Amino acid sequence: MLFSKTLTDKLSDAWSDYSKLIRERETRVNPMTLEESIDYMNRKESVLYRIALLSEAVDIVKNGAGISSSKIML
Repeated sequence: MLFSKTLTDKLSDAWSDYSKLIRERETRVNPMTLEESIDYMNRKESVLYRIALLSEAVDIVKNGAGISSSKIML
C-alpha cells in the first residue's frame, strides 16, 4: 500500500524532528566539538526551514485555495 502524507502530517514530522534535535543538545553530557556543533546547527537550520515552508504551504491552502489541507497530498 502506498502512503502519501498530507501537508499537516509533514509539518508534524518536521516539528518532531526539531524536538529531537533540541533533546539531543540538552541531554548531551560532553561539549560538542566544532565539527559537531556545525553539523548540529546545519541540521537545525534545515529543519526550521522545512517548518517554515510547510507552515506557509498549509496557510496558503487553508486561506487561498478553499481546500482542506487534509485533502492535499505531496
